[in-house]
Amino acid sequence: MASTLSSPRIEAKISGQIAKAATQTSSAAASINDATAVSPSIGATTGLISKAYSGTVSVTTSGLTLDLTSLEDSLGEAVVFTLVRAIKITNRSTASGEDLSVGGGASNDWIALLPFTLNSSATGDATVLIDFGADGLIVSGTNKNLLLDVAAGTVAIDVTIVGY
Repeated sequence: MASTLSSPRIEAKISGQIAKAATQTSSAAASINDATAVSPSIGATTGLISKAYSGTVSVTTSGLTLDLTSLEDSLGEAVVFTLVRAIKITNRSTASGEDLSVGGGASNDWIALLPFTLNSSATGDATVLIDFGADGLIVSGTNKNLLLDVAAGTVAIDVTIVGY
């Protein structure tokens, strides 16, 4: 029996405070609070989601290809995407030079939007979240592979994908 997804939410937020330097004569301050969130309904048609993959993968300089039609969720159930609504990828490396390249596989590339690079960071949290909107991006036998590749070392990469 396949796993079921409930209460999905896709969210991105940047918030904080900005203030003039203490050496300036005025003490103006402002807040930043930029947030976007959507809670898609459950289902297997455009605008809806019903499947999720989330895990930490180990990536080397040989690269790792994720076949979006052949994944396994955290409960050990098969996940076969036909459409991806959103993807979040985090490079957990804190070592200089262990940059992550994300792109299509050697064959059957998933999407032309890629590639992009997530550089390693001192805090190990270089993250990108892409919400492809209600129409999502199609996954099929000829466009299904997502390649993760690092410039050096063996790096832990968090990957979360939702769709149907």
